[in-house]
Amino acid sequence: MIFDTPYEYCLSDCDGTIVDNGFYPLEATKKSIRKYQKVSGYRFGLITGRLAMANLKLVDDLNVQLPIVACNGAVVMDLKLKKVLFAQTIPNDLVFQIFDDCIAIGVEIMLYTPTQMLAKIGAMRIEYWIQYQKSIKKKHRWEIQQFETYADLRQAVEEQNSSIVEFIIKTNSDQEEKFLHEIFQKYAHATTSVESYPQMYNITAFGVDKFSGLKKWAEIVNADYQEIVAFGDNYNDLTMIQGVKKGICVGNGVDELKQVAWKIIEPVHENGVGLELERMIAEKD
Repeated sequence: MIFDTPYEYCLSDCDGTIVDNGFYPLEATKKSIRKYQKVSGYRFGLITGRLAMANLKLVDDLNVQLPIVACNGAVVMDLKLKKVLFAQTIPNDLVFQIFDDCIAIGVEIMLYTPTQMLAKIGAMRIEYWIQYQKSIKKKHRWEIQQFETYADLRQAVEEQNSSIVEFIIKTNSDQEEKFLHEIFQKYAHATTSVESYPQMYNITAFGVDKFSGLKKWAEIVNADYQEIVAFGDNYNDLTMIQGVKKGICVGNGVDELKQVAWKIIEPVHENGVGLELERMIAEKD
C-alpha cells in the first residue's frame, strides 16, 4: 500500500510511557507499535533516560530499526549495529567534582558511559538492572561494572579515562534532596539536571536533554525535528514535549507535562501510546 502522505516519525519515552512498573510493555502496546512499524516503514523509535544498551530486548520486541536516543539525550546509538552515532560527555574534571560532592552528602550514584553502567555493589538501581538481565537472553545483555566502594569506582573512572555521559542519582531522605539541589545549583552553569522519577535524578552535560537529543537524532535520520511526534510522561520529557508540534503526554504523566502537551492520551496501563498509533493509522485509511 502506498500513502500520499508519509507517516510521521515517532519517538517515545520508555518507562512510564510504553513500559509500566517493570521491564516489558503490554502485549497490546507491542502489537500496536509493531503494526505502526509495518505500515509506516519503521518510523517509530525510542528516546529514553536509560542506557542505550539496556534497550536491546525492547528494540527487538518492538521491531525498532531506527537509532535510539538514550541517556536523556546524551547518546544516539544504532542498536542493530551496536554503534554509537553521537555522545556528549561530561568533562572529566567536572565528573570528579560532582562525584565527590554527591558522595559527601550520602546519595546513591550510578554512572553511564555511552555503552556501560558503573555502580557500587548493592546500589538499588543497579540491582534493578541486574535482575532484569537475569530474565533476558545473553544477546540482550550489556556490561555492568560493579565496585566494592565508591572510591574504587572513582579510581576506575580515572584510570580507564571513562567517558561519562550521565549521572543517575538516588536520594533517600528530604535532607539528601535539599543538599542535592544545592549541588545542582552549584553546577548549573556547566550541567543539566532533571528529575526522572520520585527521588531519582539525572545529570548530563550543559544543554543536553531529550529535546537536544531529539534534534540530533533528526539530523542523523534527515527528518524535520518539529514534525516528530513525541510521547512522554515525566519531568525529563518537558523540553521535548514543548519543542515539537505534536508533543503527547500519557494520562499517567505529571501535571507539569500535561499542561504543555499538545495532546493527552490514555495512560500507559491502558495502552495509551498504542491506541494513539492506531488512531494515526486510521487517519491514513
